[in-house]
Amino acid sequence: MKENRIEPILAVFVPAGEQRHEEYATTRQAQFTAFIVNEIMPWVDRRYRTRSEPAARAVMGASDGGNISLWIGLNHPEVFGNVAAQSSNVEANVHTGFQNSPKLDLKLYLDLGTYDIPELLPRVRNFIPVLESKGYDVHYLEFHEGHGWGNWRAHIDNALEMFFPSMATEMEDNYSLPQSFQLLQNYPNPFNPATTITFSISRSAAMRLQIYNTRGQIAQTLLNQHLPPGTYSVVWDGQDDRGRPRASGVYLYQLIVDGRVVDTRKLILLK
Repeated sequence: MKENRIEPILAVFVPAGEQRHEEYATTRQAQFTAFIVNEIMPWVDRRYRTRSEPAARAVMGASDGGNISLWIGLNHPEVFGNVAAQSSNVEANVHTGFQNSPKLDLKLYLDLGTYDIPELLPRVRNFIPVLESKGYDVHYLEFHEGHGWGNWRAHIDNALEMFFPSMATEMEDNYSLPQSFQLLQNYPNPFNPATTITFSISRSAAMRLQIYNTRGQIAQTLLNQHLPPGTYSVVWDGQDDRGRPRASGVYLYQLIVDGRVVDTRKLILLK
């Protein structure tokens, strides 16, 4: 919201209980769904100034949480018009439920790690054609990452920007990102012990490539020099300038050209 990428939203986090798997994926799905729809949402509406139309609401989750999010959207599109499922354990009742029902008024975002739990890969990949054949507004992405919070946290903004886009605003100096510079996603990501960051430039320019922590502090400057046109790769080993390992987690890397930020991307350091 600070960068005006999404409209202001209210997030409600529901912690998993002792019967998480049963509630999210098997025998207690109906009870958990009723808890969300009939207890949580009315409580939120009483406590906060909310919008009740389905298009203004989303249900989101990862792994089994992605499965129950899809299930809730399937059964209550009158409550939630947006569904996000990351690395989702798409159970058979969700797959067949969408396959056998008429198209619902839902937007869906799904993503998957290519290094995810092996049994989840075909479940998600086989589910996408079902959604597409029904004509759903679905956005599906795969990342060279695994089954973990670092992956999901790094990409949840994709879903939020799809569901709740902010009204476009003109930049103060009418500056647009130059097409002559391109910053690519680092690989591998997540990484340990090292990752490669690649960028390309079509004209000579003063280039800086910097790593930031999630507090916006510069963690390390990987490159700071004037370069001719070409494609360049820089390796980051996850260490500071003194060779000490940095803490695991999400970092940002930013390409700055002639003093202007061209692009910023996320990377995940695992230890």
